[in-house]
Amino acid sequence: MLKKHIIKIIELTTYISFGTLIACAVWYLVTLLSRGEPIASASMPYITLWEIPLLGFLCAVGTDIAMSASSELTANQVRVRIALHYVYINAVVLICGYFFGWYELTVSGVLLMLLTSAVIYAFTFFFTFFKDIKTADKMNRRLKDYRENK
Repeated sequence: MLKKHIIKIIELTTYISFGTLIACAVWYLVTLLSRGEPIASASMPYITLWEIPLLGFLCAVGTDIAMSASSELTANQVRVRIALHYVYINAVVLICGYFFGWYELTVSGVLLMLLTSAVIYAFTFFFTFFKDIKTADKMNRRLKDYRENK
């Protein structure tokens, strides 16, 4: 059981970190272009290479905890759990992003961070959802084959 959680956390950390990396690259490109700076001379602080997976890991651990159902949940319980999870993710992103210096504490800075977080959330949800559907289809095919060969 613990192995399953560790694998899920590693998988989610990968998805979230990749989405965050893409978002950082896009925002950095937008910043460079808006300032008229050449892209070829761009550099990134070394610490950012550690900040991205740390953020991904913190979000992944919270995701694993929030989305691990101990029993069957009603539709309303699932909605509440997803809403609380989304609040958690945004809190982690805003707090870490602020301390990492990824945005300025202004209304536009916070809104852009929340928008970026929403895009990464959707990206991660998309990949996780379709992976889970693929796994469920595979399990259903195996059950069907088992019943037919019984």
